[in-house]
Amino acid sequence: PIEFKPCDKDITHFKNNKKQYLYFGAVNRVKGVKQLVDAFKVFSCDKEDVELLIAGSIKKDFEEEFFELISSNNIKYLGKLPHDKVRELLMNVYVVVIPSLWIENYPGTLLEAIACRCLVIASNRGGMPEMLSYNTKLLFNVLDNDDIVNKMNYVYGITKTIYNNHVEDIFIYNSFITINDCYLKKIEVLYNLLGEQK
Repeated sequence: PIEFKPCDKDITHFKNNKKQYLYFGAVNRVKGVKQLVDAFKVFSCDKEDVELLIAGSIKKDFEEEFFELISSNNIKYLGKLPHDKVRELLMNVYVVVIPSLWIENYPGTLLEAIACRCLVIASNRGGMPEMLSYNTKLLFNVLDNDDIVNKMNYVYGITKTIYNNHVEDIFIYNSFITINDCYLKKIEVLYNLLGEQK
């Protein structure tokens, strides 16, 4: 379980003038940051109402390349943010993008975004497809630039109703309403079963 209180159901991610796409977490190559920035540049070339926000610590061996990559007016690096600032961001941005190249198991960034009822698009690797209830409209091949751009375009163009339906489906699928109790009870059952087998 994560210590992250779910946000109210009535929160809206449509209140900003710009649709903000957020990446937060470790800023390095294996997290797919380069692929994300490259795709965002293509996606945003004909749109004035979008921007990419990136928050997190930059790995030293990626720092120079990263700052060259983000030299664009609609891409902003926010630095490493404290947890309360991340939560505030998650309650205001339009969508979170998780472009990991490596196989994520059960990423906390995705859980935190879901808890804030923020829509997520992610690479189709590791545990993320399951966490997004195998919704292929929200999953992309991180090695396919066109696929990332297509998913960014999909979420850009959906209605508020479709947005909220996606968010609520994923929220319920991940049992966020009772995640701490539910998870703990399942662990206790497994622990007791293992104890009985000895």
